[in-house]
Amino acid sequence: ADKVFHLRGFGPGDGIGMSAIAYGANSIGAALAADETAGSVFSNSMMPSGVLESDQTLTEPQREQLQAHLTTYVGSKKAGKTMLLEAGLKYNQLQMNPEDAQLLETRRYSVEDVCRWFGVPPIIIGHASQGQTMWGSGVEAIMLSWLTLGINPLLSRIESRIEKDLIPIGKRGKWVFRFNREGMLQMDSKAKGEFLSKMATSGTMTANERREKLNLPPH
Repeated sequence: ADKVFHLRGFGPGDGIGMSAIAYGANSIGAALAADETAGSVFSNSMMPSGVLESDQTLTEPQREQLQAHLTTYVGSKKAGKTMLLEAGLKYNQLQMNPEDAQLLETRRYSVEDVCRWFGVPPIIIGHASQGQTMWGSGVEAIMLSWLTLGINPLLSRIESRIEKDLIPIGKRGKWVFRFNREGMLQMDSKAKGEFLSKMATSGTMTANERREKLNLPPH
């Protein structure tokens, strides 16, 4: 273990860290089950909830023959095909609207639930909550909040682990490892502009140093 650099997951500091996938198995499994269920419904042309009625009792061979007959009408490619019924059979379809078939609420919640395990706002992966826009200052505020409450603590833990495990004791205090957090300000143009303006008026940074922060070539 002393020869392996290990970035621990969330959980107690004295252990090896917990796996988000292992401990979120129920949430992830529920999301997979919802997708599989919705796919199964659509692959059967959304007609699993219909019943055939008859005033006669069918024999076992007749049931098998009827079941084989019904398979010719199952499948998305055969949707809309006219079914031929005889011997007093009547087809009654039970109502299932498309929203129920797609399990929209369940699948929407599953995305948000899995995102919680990894500490990622759903907007980051292109999933907008109900009533939320994908554009505008609201999304920018969410991104900045994620950088502050989600990414920054993660970076701090990585920095601490690197300084503890990789920097020799005699070099601690002289050698340091730090992420460049100023790169996070690139997402907030207003904050970036105010920061560079203050650095200019105070004489802390030259014009070329400020241009370097914007990934621009020097004068």
